[in-house]
Amino acid sequence: MKISDLPARFPIPFGNSASGSYIRTIPEASQVGIQDGAASLTTGFPPLTFLPVGAGGVPPFGQDFNGILRQITQWSRWQGAGGAVPYDSDFSTAIGGYPQGAIVIGNTAGTLYLNTVDDNTTNPNSGGANWVPLVVQTSSQYVLGAPVYITTNQTYSTPTGCRALDVIVVGAGGAGGGGATPGVGEIRIGGGGAAGGIARKLIVGPNSSYAVTIGAGGVGGTGAGPNGGTSSFGSVCSATGGDGGAVVLSNGYAFTTYATGGDGTGGDLNIEGMSGGPGNAGINSVVIGHGGLGASGPYGAGGNGSSNTSAGWGSGFGAGGGGSANNLDAGPNRNGGNGSPGLVIVTPLF
Repeated sequence: MKISDLPARFPIPFGNSASGSYIRTIPEASQVGIQDGAASLTTGFPPLTFLPVGAGGVPPFGQDFNGILRQITQWSRWQGAGGAVPYDSDFSTAIGGYPQGAIVIGNTAGTLYLNTVDDNTTNPNSGGANWVPLVVQTSSQYVLGAPVYITTNQTYSTPTGCRALDVIVVGAGGAGGGGATPGVGEIRIGGGGAAGGIARKLIVGPNSSYAVTIGAGGVGGTGAGPNGGTSSFGSVCSATGGDGGAVVLSNGYAFTTYATGGDGTGGDLNIEGMSGGPGNAGINSVVIGHGGLGASGPYGAGGNGSSNTSAGWGSGFGAGGGGSANNLDAGPNRNGGNGSPGLVIVTPLF
């Protein structure tokens, strides 16, 4: 098809000036048993209109023909003008949710949302899942406010006049694995803790307030490191904490597994945290255990692994603690390093 195949648009709907005697709105419910021969969206023209009059049939109403053609061409006229439509919760319920690829107008002027999944019944204007902002544009550009760094559980109140929020959520780091006193001829090796995940979300037309949860960093001990906690911004987006470092008991060469990083959920951008480094035994052909390096992230550095000492803690936010190794038959317990806590950064846009 070519642009030259574009048909003439409807400048007015069909029957635009027809008086009430010659046109009527087609109801959704069946009119069978209410008005003989009347059309509806449910039955169309009912069976009675298909029978000869001599056999008891009823002619279809001209008003119905005018009515349905007007209803159709009203939409044809709107579409010909390039019109989009706003989100409609009643319509969404009636059709079982919007289809993938649907585009609706946002409550904020100049904003459109693209739906990315089938059967989506969520509302994009209140941070509904699987809607992506296509256009965020008004008569003037956004002005960035000062970012707010949130490090404790609290409620974030949206500033007056704010039109959008740029939110970054960081999960907490996992703790490194530790080394309890090993048996004779054995070593205990702890892996490094993993970094928390990250979710970033642009919220257009934000609510007045959001509950903020900050994940706690895993606290290292002499066993496998605990996982880091989950951080979240209301029900809009969240980021899980990184896994804690594993511990292996060995009398020879051995390695711990890599601790898995956390992940983001609900963001326009979701990033998995880095894995924690493995602890190992076997350095320079000598069986000497060394703890794994904690994973770093964009907001903090991972803790250093250690041998025969307690390991380093993750610094900043979202970083994993280092793993510790214990090579001494009767030595004291060695703790894995703590993971660092999560973080939420909110930048208002006016």
